[in-house]
Amino acid sequence: MIPVSLTLKNFLSYGEEAPTLDFSKFQIACVTGRNGHGKSALFDAITWALWGEARKASSDRKPDEGLLRIGATDLRVEFVFDLEGQRFRVSRSYRKTARSGSSSLELQVFDASVDRYRAISESSSIRKTQAALDRLVRISYDTFVNSAFIIEAPIGASSMPHFTRPQMPQPSRLSHSRHHRDDLMRMHDISCETRRRRPQGVKGVRDATHS
Repeated sequence: MIPVSLTLKNFLSYGEEAPTLDFSKFQIACVTGRNGHGKSALFDAITWALWGEARKASSDRKPDEGLLRIGATDLRVEFVFDLEGQRFRVSRSYRKTARSGSSSLELQVFDASVDRYRAISESSSIRKTQAALDRLVRISYDTFVNSAFIIEAPIGASSMPHFTRPQMPQPSRLSHSRHHRDDLMRMHDISCETRRRRPQGVKGVRDATHS
């Protein structure tokens, strides 16, 4: 999966007019800034768009309302990415209502023959659309977070990423853990195969980083 663009509206510290982040403008980026200025929010936006998951309070079942910018009533994230020669666009939104809140999820693929996106989501079912998205990206939220983030531990706690910390296995999570392990092994195999096919490119990158 190659990110193409990310558009946020009322997502955490990002307001109504946040500019679209165009990933095609760079190959490597270093995001810096003070606490609360929206660095981690960019990664939260990607995970929320793809899986409906992001940082949340321990008492919250879903992160949706906690991601809503203070004073706003609706938020939206649009994430465009390339995968296996095709371009996809996923849009997830949340609207706060008087009693609770409502969510929506759209999944689209770019159709070059008509030069526009067409829907491949289940318009009447977020659950079915999420299942289609899961099948498309073939990686779970936990696997993505554990492979892409080094989580800062609280003071006095272990500094290891949470997927390496020893935990007592819970029966309800055994099946999920197996899928998580399978995801990691599949990613490892793909990485090794890609490196094998492009030895000169890997050597070039290694030489550049050590020069």
